[in-house]
Amino acid sequence: MAEKPKITALPGPDDLINQLRNTVAEDPTQAQAHLNLGWGLHYGGHPAEAVTAFSRALEVDSLLVDAHYGLGLSYKKMQQTGASLRAFQQVLTLAGQDADVGRGHMLLRLARGHVNELNTGDWNLGSVLA
Repeated sequence: MAEKPKITALPGPDDLINQLRNTVAEDPTQAQAHLNLGWGLHYGGHPAEAVTAFSRALEVDSLLVDAHYGLGLSYKKMQQTGASLRAFQQVLTLAGQDADVGRGHMLLRLARGHVNELNTGDWNLGSVLA
């Protein structure tokens, strides 16, 4: 009788977060490493820790629009409206400078939608998307 293949467990969110923490520890001067950790923490359900990681990414590169966007989402998840709005305003300022014009427009629409939702409860993007 043939041996059954071994099934290995896929890494869970905590495993990924630990790998990302290790990457940051190896070289804390890399904004991208802090950014990646921020996203792992945000989507892993740790928005306060994500804020710290995104903030550290911005200490290295203050123009990193993805870190501002991540801050906005994490603050929004924590219901810190003022901080979330400030982060999304930074996205609105910086996204138009993205070398990838399509990506910049996408980030502008997303940030505008979040700002609208925080201010009025509605994304209200009908005129932007038309």
